[in-house]
Amino acid sequence: MMRCLATGFAAIAFLIAHPTCRGEPEVSAPRGDVELLVAKGAEYLSEKEYLAWQKEVASRPDIKSDLLAMLRRAFEVDKNVQALGRALSALQLRADLTDVELTEILRPLITLQNATALDRLQISYAYAGLQVLNNYPSKEHEDLGITYLLRPELHARLGAARALAQIGTERSLVPLRTLAEDLKPPDGLSDDSYTTVLQAIASIEKRLQAADAGAPDAAPPDTPEPPPTTPDEGSAKPPQVANPSARSTDEVSAGSKMGWIGGGALVVIAVVLLVVQLRRHDGRSKAGRH
Repeated sequence: MMRCLATGFAAIAFLIAHPTCRGEPEVSAPRGDVELLVAKGAEYLSEKEYLAWQKEVASRPDIKSDLLAMLRRAFEVDKNVQALGRALSALQLRADLTDVELTEILRPLITLQNATALDRLQISYAYAGLQVLNNYPSKEHEDLGITYLLRPELHARLGAARALAQIGTERSLVPLRTLAEDLKPPDGLSDDSYTTVLQAIASIEKRLQAADAGAPDAAPPDTPEPPPTTPDEGSAKPPQVANPSARSTDEVSAGSKMGWIGGGALVVIAVVLLVVQLRRHDGRSKAGRH
């Protein structure tokens, strides 16, 4: 009797605990030492320590898969803005992402670019995910940045402006100037968002002037700031928050619903089997007494 109960409850516990039955996508787990390394960037470091941290995250050849795993887990499973920011801020430092890795990072951005509205997690992904493109100039990436300049969410627009500061061409100047006009504060006041857009415009203009003069392209991309905290759509200065997701938010939501349905069916089956076992046990017990 007790053995039957133990077996049945163990089966139910396994089904409930399994990620697929809870409607969660299965993602690979990053190594603990890499998670600690990435988290170190958010600590109070001296300039020397921070530069050393940046160099390690940017150059260690064995951690790219861990960074992508951190991003997948933060965006698809945990839906954690801070963890998402740490992962994308680390990926911003990489100049060696393959086409496959970039495609994975960009997939949510492409999916969300024409969405009616973005939630807090998606805004965070847009803000920092676009800045992963700082080291990868191309017409397609510039087009994506320009598209996000036109979105209603402030931080998504500012993430695009920061990316275009590094990869934008003359095509980006008109939408950036339009955004600057939208954000221009009253005379005598300053605004960090407005300043960010003006800096992006100045960076592109400097790069164009250098090209016209036959000089090398503009200076290398600016060093990303330390990964900050949760973005607040009402704040003036956007925090730098940035796995890649292999599926859109809608796909994840649909998969979660199907996972719950399938998991619930499995739990019901386990309960039925348990009841059958108990009845058989009771039947044998009664037969033995007779």
